[in-house]
Amino acid sequence: MSGATLRNLLDTARTAQQRGDTAAAERAYRAMLDADPGNAQAANSLGIIAMDRGDLAEAEALFLKAVAADPKESALWMNVAKARRLKGDDEGERQSLESALALDQRNFMALLRKAELHERLGEPGGAVAAWRAVMALAAQAESIPVALKERIDHARNYVAGQVAAFDMHLEAALEP
Repeated sequence: MSGATLRNLLDTARTAQQRGDTAAAERAYRAMLDADPGNAQAANSLGIIAMDRGDLAEAEALFLKAVAADPKESALWMNVAKARRLKGDDEGERQSLESALALDQRNFMALLRKAELHERLGEPGGAVAAWRAVMALAAQAESIPVALKERIDHARNYVAGQVAAFDMHLEAALEP
C-alpha cells in the first residue's frame, strides 16, 4: 500500500473519531495495520479504542505492537503501563514505567505514575523518592494544571508524613 493510501486511511480514521464513529475509525486503523503491520500509530490508536471499550488484553497487545514498531517513544510505554495498571498487573506496570523512564528520565507522568504505584503497593521508600522527583520537576514548570497541583499537594503531604514517621521511629530507637 502506498504512503498516500496510508495517509488517506489515517485521515479517514481521524475524521471518523472526530465525529464519534469509533467503528469506522477502527476499520480504518485496522486497514492501516493490515497494510503496514509495523505502523506504530495505527497499533497505538487501536489500543486506545480497545482500552476505551474495556478490552484490556487487546489494548495491551496492541500497545506492545506499537512499542515494537517504535521502541524509542516513551508515550507508547505509558499506554502499556496504563493498560497493565487497569488490568491490575502491578509488576507489568512497573516494568512499563521503567521502560518509559529509561527513554526519558524527566517524563513527568511516568514519575507520577511510578510514585502512585509505589504508594499503592505500600513501598514508602520508592514512593518518597519518586514523589520527590515529581516535585522537583513540577518546581521547574511554568504552569501546572489544577488536577496535577492536587497530585503535587498530595506528594508534599505524603513525603512530609513519611519523613515525620521516620523521624519518630529514629527518635524512639535512639532513646535509652
